[in-house]
Amino acid sequence: MSKYANYFNMCVRSMLAYKADYFLYMAINTVFFYISIALWLTIYKVGGVDQINSYTISNTITYYLLTTLIFRFDMVNVIYLGNEIWTGKFTNDYIKPWNVTFIHFIASVADIFMGLLTFVPFLLIMYFSSSWLITLPSAQNVLLFIITMILAMVMNFFFNLIFHALTFHYGDRRSLIELINFIISFLAGSMFPLAFLSGTIKDIFLALPFKYLFYIPIETFLGKMTSEQIIRSWPIIITWSLIFFGVYRVVFLTGIKKYEGTGR
Repeated sequence: MSKYANYFNMCVRSMLAYKADYFLYMAINTVFFYISIALWLTIYKVGGVDQINSYTISNTITYYLLTTLIFRFDMVNVIYLGNEIWTGKFTNDYIKPWNVTFIHFIASVADIFMGLLTFVPFLLIMYFSSSWLITLPSAQNVLLFIITMILAMVMNFFFNLIFHALTFHYGDRRSLIELINFIISFLAGSMFPLAFLSGTIKDIFLALPFKYLFYIPIETFLGKMTSEQIIRSWPIIITWSLIFFGVYRVVFLTGIKKYEGTGR
């Protein structure tokens, strides 16, 4: 395992060279958070309502604060498998004595680690400047939130790998991956709580596994789910992870037979 630990350290050190990019990205996220506060304060005030489908203004603002945090766990923009297959750089990793899938997971975790470190100052600023609007959870809900987030992160990783592995078969998939992940983040509740939906549309959104990426973890944090409901959701997330992993392995193993190692 030491080789993987060394690889993790190497990834972190390489990302330190681009720390300005991290801070710029976090600053932009912070601005959007304050825009969300202004928008939803206006909506609740003009509408003359205390709640929208059980969400108070405090719940809603907390929801948007947590989306900025959860985006730090998003592996969408830190998986480079497809690009490496397309350019031929994949060969360098494939011939080395390690698991290709695992090193991409390590690289993604390293990116998340750096993202969280640089996000902490901005998170503190956002919290203390809007603490009167933030719903604080119990210690138990924090723990359940973290576990749910980690499981969802792994599920999302394997889901994304499927489309990266399609590069073996159909060439560069970057634009498709970006489009799919934009749609997935929307379906997951990154733009608004899925509780704001109703009827058939809500049923469709909640039937998809992507709700576990944003909506369910935040519902956990806010205490809108019982411990039993949360724990029962974990085997479902794991099952989806195994399904996505299985599909990825089929696409990868059939694709590697077509790989010529020359890139484009």
